[in-house]
Amino acid sequence: MERHRRQLDVKEWQAIEAAEGFWRLSDAGYVSYRRAGTDRFEIVGHKYVGRARVGGIEIQVREKVPGTLLSLIGAATGAELRIEKAESPATEFDVVSRHLLTEFTRAAGRYVSDRRVARYRYRRASGSVLAGRLDMPATMRLHAAGRLGIFAYREGAVVRDEPLDRLVLAGLDELDRAARVLRLDPSTVYDARWLAGALSEVRDQAFVTSSAATFLSLGDDIERDSSMLSDDVDLARLAAVALLHRGFEPNLPGHSDVPRAWFLDLETLFEQAVRETLRELLKSHEVDRGESYGRRMFTGGSDASRTNPDIVVHREGVVRAAGDVKYKSLTAALGELSDNEKAATQRPKKEGRPDLYQMLVHAASLDTDRAFLVYAGDGAYSSRYLGRSATGCRTWTAQVRPTHLTEDLARFIEECELIRQ
Repeated sequence: MERHRRQLDVKEWQAIEAAEGFWRLSDAGYVSYRRAGTDRFEIVGHKYVGRARVGGIEIQVREKVPGTLLSLIGAATGAELRIEKAESPATEFDVVSRHLLTEFTRAAGRYVSDRRVARYRYRRASGSVLAGRLDMPATMRLHAAGRLGIFAYREGAVVRDEPLDRLVLAGLDELDRAARVLRLDPSTVYDARWLAGALSEVRDQAFVTSSAATFLSLGDDIERDSSMLSDDVDLARLAAVALLHRGFEPNLPGHSDVPRAWFLDLETLFEQAVRETLRELLKSHEVDRGESYGRRMFTGGSDASRTNPDIVVHREGVVRAAGDVKYKSLTAALGELSDNEKAATQRPKKEGRPDLYQMLVHAASLDTDRAFLVYAGDGAYSSRYLGRSATGCRTWTAQVRPTHLTEDLARFIEECELIRQ
């Protein structure tokens, strides 16, 4: 499970140690492997959920609280998606993959309308009318051969043909072909067909004869290219979902393997879902990320560190509250438990001091007297008012259930009067 650990038997840890692909997953942060004692080893899940097959063993990281992923998937944009070069079982499409394909179509629309780059492609030509940049040496050779009145030139044409264009078009084509099987919304299919038409200039012979593996390799190249915009990298990941033609549900049996595995970052997804839900609940306010504010932590010195809270609530140019979102629970067992152990006793876990210190610095830099921390819980909803801090900031915390996010956040806002109307 994500953010959980499980002890391995001898055969399992021997298989893991022999599987080179496992260490790639470990280096990427999806899972880790550690010694827990003499001849005892554990595998540990982190903030990702997903499924991959390496060295004859299948690695599954499932959500700790059933229903979390389905409850949060509506906030997915592609930023929380990771594609890895590893095999994974090809299962039927499910709610998660259908949402990602819908988001893929939206992201492709934003790319075509806002970010698609045009460039010139040149070809050599000749004729009695100069229709491009004069190629003087070639023209002189024509004249020397007796072809007077003929000009050689380089003819330019505006083209849009980048690797991302080809990858996106391949994904749109696959979405269109499989639309009925995937039971996609008709409006999504219509948009995909329109966008494929807008990208049709890259549908040349090389495109038509390329395989899905070729397009997936383009996605790998885009992922590694540090000059690419983050939105374009996200779009490439979403296109890969269409090309892989597989579902996400880890409990479904796979009828074959596909050459890529994909994982979803529940921590990022939870933060996005909280922000989107607050936007819906606080209609009279704006709710944004803190990065657009970029306030400095220190002034008058050499340190240029900036504060960046997860949530800034503002109206008419005035910041009303600042918040941070933590994908961890406020209730914890007295010790870490394995999969088949149960907690004998539990105690409330206080808000982490670093979380509070960070949040109070965020609020002070934004000149607001209200701050809050939202935690993810697998138990009942709870909230409390911590009081007024030494910096003069009134501070609240809430533990909300990802499966009841709208209900719990609405209750938190009402109980704490967090936002003054």
